Amino acid sequence: MPSDDAADQLHRLDVMLQTTGKHCSKTRSDFRRDYAAFSQAHRAALTQAAREIRGELAQRYGRDRATNAFERMNMRIATQYRGGHPWLDCEELQTVTRGLVMVQGSATLVEAADQILPKRRVVRFAMARN
Repeated sequence: MPSDDAADQLHRLDVMLQTTGKHCSKTRSDFRRDYAAFSQAHRAALTQAAREIRGELAQRYGRDRATNAFERMNMRIATQYRGGHPWLDCEELQTVTRGLVMVQGSATLVEAADQILPKRRVVRFAMARN
């Protein structure tokens, strides 16, 4: 079971790859299929990370507000990457995603996320406000 920080990193990695995959879809380096393979290969870890975040939000803000906070958090993360990744281009993202498909265990995914995600912004709790 990932720690809170690990759950946050895994979830942010997932949203980043999904969003940048859409951004890169009209390039030579369309990696949406690679993202789908990543998502499938790591479904259990990604689902558990999202579940932990939702649970933390529910404890803090109540179940009804947690759902809205989770969606707002996802929108905020996705907005960061709509124009692409800050330093990786589509070809590099495709290479990274293909490599992550083969990774075993969530610890390596968390390490990769730490290397390729911009330094963490605290958005999860800020987004829970109505």
